[in-house]
Amino acid sequence: MKVKAVQETKLRKLIVGPDDGAEPIIDFVQQAKKTIRIKQFKMVEPEMLQALARAAARGVDVRLILNEIRTDGDRLNDETRSLMEEAGVQVHWGPQNLALTHEKSIVVDDRQALIATFNICPTCLSKTRDYGIITVDEDEVEEISFCFEADWEGRPFKPLPHSTLIWSPYDTRPRVAAFIDSAKNTLDIQHPKLSDTTILERILAAKKRGVRVRFLCGGKHGIKEYDVLDSFSSWRILQHAGIRVRRQKQLKLHSKLLLADGKKSLISSFNLHHNAFDLRRELGIVIEEKDLNDRLKAIFQSDWDTAQNYKVPDPLRHHRPDPEEPPDDPSFSHEW
Repeated sequence: MKVKAVQETKLRKLIVGPDDGAEPIIDFVQQAKKTIRIKQFKMVEPEMLQALARAAARGVDVRLILNEIRTDGDRLNDETRSLMEEAGVQVHWGPQNLALTHEKSIVVDDRQALIATFNICPTCLSKTRDYGIITVDEDEVEEISFCFEADWEGRPFKPLPHSTLIWSPYDTRPRVAAFIDSAKNTLDIQHPKLSDTTILERILAAKKRGVRVRFLCGGKHGIKEYDVLDSFSSWRILQHAGIRVRRQKQLKLHSKLLLADGKKSLISSFNLHHNAFDLRRELGIVIEEKDLNDRLKAIFQSDWDTAQNYKVPDPLRHHRPDPEEPPDDPSFSHEW
């Protein structure tokens, strides 16, 4: 299915990866006249680094918060930090009191913000199903900017009351549970993992009250060994309850999407994982605009139609070869 480059409403725009590539994101930062604030888990896309260097050279105040180290010890952003600092960009590592900085956001001139499921790297921008939302809602932009400043200065952060944004670590689990509880007829889930018992129970409860639930996962591809047991077992539990689980085909799956009744969606950086809810800096946004949800619904349906029913392996025997799994890709893995 051909996806239009950027779907717009008055307050928000939808970016679809990998269809749109890096261009909408590069264009977004190139609009900056005064400030750019970026918080990223992984940012190694050469075009973006060049765009930020050009912005700094023309006098834009560019600041980055990057994740320092992965759970496996890899330091993906060291070279990026060096290059950016040489270009006059200020860079901080994410808050030391959090296990990871996994949020994926950009704020331009304190007037518009990008909230994304994707890292700014070649793999995410060319090979994976991902989503991004650009918002000009004043409250949302202000809140993202406020969190950036708090993380930059090492201060505590508390979201605004009644926020449309969902933050970790704060109230992510109850907000996600409430979103699932709100589904009356359908619940479509496009997520790489399912490793939280509370959320698993909420999905099963939705099925029990008559909601049609579909779960589109990426299989084992990109999942760390320590997450295989929980995710495989959770998907098998869903199947035991009569919920259909399919494995994404053609594209790698990195998106984090929940879609309730085709009318309301939740796009986020967080996996459905207890550590993502409790230990990391993450960000999600609830979308209720009809045009955007119609597009997300169409994309999910297209991905679902090209996917295959997933015979989830026994998690205790998952080391057996699966000819349907894509080959290992060191540049593609999901953090816990």
